[in-house]
Amino acid sequence: AARYATEAMTTKAWPEPMWVMGQAYCMLSEQGFDAEYNLRRGNDFLTRGMQLAAAPVSPTLLMVDPTARATAASWLSTARAKLGDVDGAIQHAEACLAEQPERADVRENLTMLSAERARNQVRGGMVKLHELGKVPREAGAMVEAVLLVLQVRQVELGAGRRLENVVVAVVLDARNE
Repeated sequence: AARYATEAMTTKAWPEPMWVMGQAYCMLSEQGFDAEYNLRRGNDFLTRGMQLAAAPVSPTLLMVDPTARATAASWLSTARAKLGDVDGAIQHAEACLAEQPERADVRENLTMLSAERARNQVRGGMVKLHELGKVPREAGAMVEAVLLVLQVRQVELGAGRRLENVVVAVVLDARNE
């Protein structure tokens, strides 16, 4: 795949070969082959493909896969999440869902990414409050503990359990330790 994508890239500036290269490198990363390096390469090729896709399209007689952009956006969302760019991952997950709203896997990832962004905002808010002298350091540690436990116990929140009950249980657990 890499050889044909490279030949296509040298022929014309199309986004599709960039996306194929990016997906190939991300797959290598998932299989454990120089994971960090291939993940970064995959992210770079997918990003370049998105940049090319944003440019005006020149007419072509070749058939263009209408799902290629959404598939590339899904891969790019996953790559960005693994690299720690939660906002970028959310942006590309939303782009994928705009074109393919039936993608339950991407919708689930978007939900998890949005929750991670919200947790990061809470952490950032606690740091700011501590810097302003409005909360002691221990309060930040307590909030961090609650966030971690909620993340682990998120699966247990079904069937009538209320979030407040879980928070109270976490606080009581912390007191007993």
